[in-house]
Amino acid sequence: MTGMFGSGFHMSAQRNSCECVDSKEEALQRKHDLLLDFFSRHDPEQATEEQVSGLMEKWKGKLGKLYMELAIKYGKAFVTFDGIKDEL
Repeated sequence: MTGMFGSGFHMSAQRNSCECVDSKEEALQRKHDLLLDFFSRHDPEQATEEQVSGLMEKWKGKLGKLYMELAIKYGKAFVTFDGIKDEL
């Protein structure tokens, strides 16, 4: 999404919301938990350990792109667009 909205926006948001962790394992666990929570809220049938672990493996090294795909698919549930088509 940074490519669409600009790096300044991204850096500002990171400074305001980043929570640093001590290890790659902890970072991956947090990303896993984030996806599990996301699906629990927006697509409960997909909120399984198997599904989330599979997505983490499939999108390894490209989780930002996965997040973008999820925003496109489920965005209407949590983003309000004003004067913009529902599709990104």
